[in-house]
Parts: sequence; structure tokens; C-alpha cells
Amino acid sequence: MSQNFPLVKQQTTIDPELVRQALLDLEVIIRKLEIEVGDIKKKEAWETDDQASLDGLGRGKLHLSDALQDAKKARDSGDPALIIYFARECRRLQVTGLYIERERQEGQRRAGGKHRGSKQTQAADDDWAPWQARFRELRTGASVRVARRQTEFEMKRAGFKLSLTSGFPSGEAIRKRLR
Repeated sequence: MSQNFPLVKQQTTIDPELVRQALLDLEVIIRKLEIEVGDIKKKEAWETDDQASLDGLGRGKLHLSDALQDAKKARDSGDPALIIYFARECRRLQVTGLYIERERQEGQRRAGGKHRGSKQTQAADDDWAPWQARFRELRTGASVRVARRQTEFEMKRAGFKLSLTSGFPSGEAIRKRLR
């Protein structure tokens, strides 16, 4: 019956070496998490009205905070069964919290990259807009090839440079943009 309920004390004795190893594991977890989490208390974190602090906190930090609190309670209890159980449980919470935090940070990085990409695309579109208008104007009376060649000549004469590369666009870029 105690296998289904890990917190129930078993009638058998627990190997002291196993308890000592579990205590060492708890100490390592506590030291690492005190640096990583600091003094976050779960209740205080959820009672804040400041949305920015909640966003910065992230769900992963709350897992780490739970692991830290449980590890301290188990260490201070002196109960061998609790020490062994929470050495494993706190490790699980720690791994889960670090995974969630890493995923949150990766999502922020990805969103930042998409934002930067859209700004670069917009800047390129702004650079090309007058030349595309000129190309459409020339194309009404001439073939696409002649209009593109004339627009390219005018671009060179005007000293056109792309804002991202600070150079003149390649032939492929010109063909792509002036269709």
C-alpha cells in the first residue's frame, strides 16, 4: 500500500547511505536554486498587480520556487522518507522549471527575430518604392526589358544604394523587384 503513497512511512528501515545521498542532492538543488530564483515566494508573485513583473517572472520561475521551498522543508524535517522523496520531486520540478523558462526565452527570441525581419522588409520596400513607380511609368510605353534597363540606368545615375547592404542591388534583385 505504501508504494501508491510515497509520503507514507514504510515499516522497513531506510538505508542511511541513500538518505545521505538524498541530503547532498537537496543541498545542491538548494544552492543552485537560491542563485537562480532568489527570494521569490509563490503567493507574493501571484498577488502582484504589476503585469510587467509577472511577465518577467515566467511560469518556469514558479516551478523553481516550488522546488526550492520543498527542498528546504524536506532538509529541515529530518524525516528520511521525505528527504528521499523530495530529492527526486525537487529535481523534477527543477528540470521542468528550467525547460519552461528556456521555452519562454526562445519564444521571445523568435518573436524578436520576426519583428526585426518585418522591419527590414518594410525598409527594403520603402527603398524600392520610387523605382518601382518609375518602372511602371516607363513600362506603359515600352517592353519590360527596356523599362527595366532604363530604370536600372537611372538608379545608377542617382547613386541608389540599399539601406541594409549600403550597396547597389544585384541584377537578380533588380529583376525580382522590377517586374
